[in-house]
Amino acid sequence: MSEWIAAFVLRRRILLPVLIVLLTAAAAIPASRVSFDNSIEIWFLEADPALELYGRFSELFRADDITMVGVFADNVFDIAVLTAIDRISSGLSEHPQVMRVQSLTHSAYSERAEGGFRSAGFRQDVLASPAAVGNLVSADARATAVVVHYSRNAAAAARRYEFVDELRSLVEREMQDLPAEFAISGAAAMGRAGQLKNKSDLAKFVPFMFLVIVLTAWLVFGTFWLALLPLAVVGVSVVSSFAVMGLLGWHMTMISAMLMPLILAIGVADTVHVIARVTAKFNANSERTEAIRSSLVQLLRPCFFTTVTTVTALLALLVSNIGPVRQFGIIGAVGVAVAFIVSIALLPSLLMVVPLHRQGRGLRCQAAIDRCVGLLQGWSGRFPGAIVTTSLLLLLCSAWMAARIPVGLDPLTWFPAGDPFRVATERVDRAFGGSLALEFLVTAPTGELKKPATLRQLEEFESWLLRNTAVARVFSLVDVVKEAARLSRDEGPERNALPRSQAVTDALLGSLWRSGELRHWVSAGYDSARISARIPVDSAQQFVNQAPAIDTYIQTTYGAHDIDIEMTGHAVLVGRMQDYVISSQVASFSVALIAVSVLMFALLKSITLGALAVLGNLLPIAVGLAAMTLFGISLNPGSVMITAVALGIVVDDSIHLMTAMQRQVAATRDITPGVVNNAISEVGRPIVTTSIVLAAGFAVLLLGGFLPSRQIGGVTALIIVCALLADLLFIPAAIRLRLPARQI
Repeated sequence: MSEWIAAFVLRRRILLPVLIVLLTAAAAIPASRVSFDNSIEIWFLEADPALELYGRFSELFRADDITMVGVFADNVFDIAVLTAIDRISSGLSEHPQVMRVQSLTHSAYSERAEGGFRSAGFRQDVLASPAAVGNLVSADARATAVVVHYSRNAAAAARRYEFVDELRSLVEREMQDLPAEFAISGAAAMGRAGQLKNKSDLAKFVPFMFLVIVLTAWLVFGTFWLALLPLAVVGVSVVSSFAVMGLLGWHMTMISAMLMPLILAIGVADTVHVIARVTAKFNANSERTEAIRSSLVQLLRPCFFTTVTTVTALLALLVSNIGPVRQFGIIGAVGVAVAFIVSIALLPSLLMVVPLHRQGRGLRCQAAIDRCVGLLQGWSGRFPGAIVTTSLLLLLCSAWMAARIPVGLDPLTWFPAGDPFRVATERVDRAFGGSLALEFLVTAPTGELKKPATLRQLEEFESWLLRNTAVARVFSLVDVVKEAARLSRDEGPERNALPRSQAVTDALLGSLWRSGELRHWVSAGYDSARISARIPVDSAQQFVNQAPAIDTYIQTTYGAHDIDIEMTGHAVLVGRMQDYVISSQVASFSVALIAVSVLMFALLKSITLGALAVLGNLLPIAVGLAAMTLFGISLNPGSVMITAVALGIVVDDSIHLMTAMQRQVAATRDITPGVVNNAISEVGRPIVTTSIVLAAGFAVLLLGGFLPSRQIGGVTALIIVCALLADLLFIPAAIRLRLPARQI
């Protein structure tokens, strides 16, 4: 089969490149349409119970996604500041994607005052309201909030990031001449900030990655034209992958930034092995066509094996409960498969026309790589027992540390200290208790939520939340009624209490319903209501840890009553997402390991080589996970697929080494130092070259400004370096322990 494919590729060396160019040009159209989405909903599968509850809540109350604009001044009740807030609020109220706006000027306080927010007693009335202080204005009157409730519909969801830009432009325009500052926070603002960070990172590290590829290939192969060949393979593969993403209507997410270095890894690896083998044969005085043909024949099998194992490891991500992780697995698998096809179909045609130098201008670099490989060969030959023992002990210790990886989800830490979004969020959260939305859906028999006893039960629940959880602010039907009762009694904040009698409660509710103040808090039949809470973003992990206790309290306290309370909102989805992160890490890696192990045994047709390959690739991954524990890198939606992806990458060099070993053993039917040395000499240079390129490519992610990308890049680069050492030290040392040839 290899002979036939090699002959076919060489016969069609003009047709195949033309076809690849045409298909790539066509793929560029859907690839250019891929957009970025970092909304919380995309991380869930459609049938997820938490997402279904969130959707049911949204159908009832239309909005829970809040964006907060914090305005900071020496006196936010200054008429100029209030006028600007009024213009901002009015502009937002007319926005087609905005459900409603809450601010000092767009509130019941302004509507009740004669003259509105310009009235003489407006400041006093607002600061006397427990419902306003801490929610819309700070007690010292130096900060106020404009709370934007974003609509829950498809059109709004598609434009949420554009809305953030429009909001910022509106606020900047209205406040440009005022002695005041503003800060914008919320889920949409975070998504937009993450999108900009990812775009900025791509603009920084993609050119640098290509530079690393070209420079490394030039140093090794000694010609600029050969250095450009990996770029052709990677470019076609990347465009094809993003085209599939565009055709399927999938979006870029915070983890999609890893697609580029992943496809780079596979494309460069296959390309380097092909170029290295062709140039070696050409320098050995083979005719160019024969050098290409014989190289293809030798490399088709191992390159196909590496593609199959990598695709299998990526498709193992389909067991994940996180939507973008599953999509990443599919798109990554497509990119890897395309990289293999392009390497085999395109490279021979290009190698037929690019200059190949007999002496090779990269002899110094090649000599340095050969010395490095020779040094490792010497160590594995002199100390095989010590190397194997040390490696196994390191594997056990690393596995023990890997089991202790912290689990945490603090979105603010994804942005570096001093980042504008992080500073803005921290400022808003300090002033108003948080911008992470937590909602409780309350359901009861018709009319039950009108009863004073039921309202007091909800009031007790609110008090419990504030005392025992990370919830910093809470508001509901209870607070609307308490405020109305306080005003009807014409009393100060110290008498902020629910009415006792049913008659007074009915009268207040009737008045509030006619004024429209209740429609966002309770249904017309008083059988459904919401309790809205806010949590500081940096307390997200604290809330996640407390969520089970909240559920337990609800069940034990209200389980025997007619009312039912269910927890939902962005904060709950964040917690559920973290649960899925843990299960995805365990499930995806377990499936990938089992599948890749089976493939290794089947493809290598040897229990010994298969077992050594599996152990040799478990070792670097265990070290990488141990490093995550050591450096406090927690499992999060970005780092969840590191192990499955890394397994698919690092297994490639092991396959090349093992197949070379099989060829040597087939010729001698014995294991001798010469056999092992010949196998390592055959593949050592391309293995080292690809490892340098891949480690450097992933390490480039460390230059980014988005923490998940930096963590993925750093850990994966470490795993690749450790995998190189395992391939050139551990596996040869184990084989050198005089294993019978028949086992190989």
